[in-house]
Amino acid sequence: MNIFLPQSGNLGDTCNILPVLSGLYKHTGQKIHLKVRDKMKNFKGFKALMEAQDCIASLKFESSKSDKIYHAAYLANDYTKSLNRPWETCRYEEFFRYNLNINLKVDDEFELFVPIIEDSYTSHKTYIVGDRSYSKDADTRRSFDVLKNSGKFSEDKCTYLDYSNDLITNLNIIRSNPNPLISTFTGISILADLMKKEAMILYPEELSFWDNKPIQYSFNQHFYRDRNCELISLEQF
Repeated sequence: MNIFLPQSGNLGDTCNILPVLSGLYKHTGQKIHLKVRDKMKNFKGFKALMEAQDCIASLKFESSKSDKIYHAAYLANDYTKSLNRPWETCRYEEFFRYNLNINLKVDDEFELFVPIIEDSYTSHKTYIVGDRSYSKDADTRRSFDVLKNSGKFSEDKCTYLDYSNDLITNLNIIRSNPNPLISTFTGISILADLMKKEAMILYPEELSFWDNKPIQYSFNQHFYRDRNCELISLEQF
């Protein structure tokens, strides 16, 4: 099956579809040929990470030439909010079920596969910090470097992820460290959730009521509540 995500552009929002695509693959036995917007090129190694997943046959960017006909998959506006599943995942599920007439079961056991890089070990004495850093086309409504600027995470005790690395390298660093990931509302924390990695999702006071809703709403949109991520106030941390 060939699927195009016309609303892709953010790392976490896009990857919230993976449990749906995994369920679709298990339902049909057919791997997915996925197309995303060119904005996803901003995330170094995104194509390689996606094509490492069992459910993905290939990934192309919107400007790439292809003879395939792609079905556009949108985020449904009307959907049932799951108790544990990310609501963005539910929105994709609803679209597939009612617009593409596919009766699938979301793979809530999906775990993001990350190819092993042997030299990605980090000291057990350090915590890995996945901050929100500025990048081209980033959503500027939220602040950048909120964890670093808080003064709570000194570089002699913490290792900040370097986003000039590709995604597979950074995810190996996260996986190899036994401590919970320290992060915030950013794409790398959603990938950590899909890896079933323990993580602390910290939010500054300015986000406690975001988009006219309590911050818990945003957490429910993007994270599994029955995995290993915990929502914590940065000020109270």
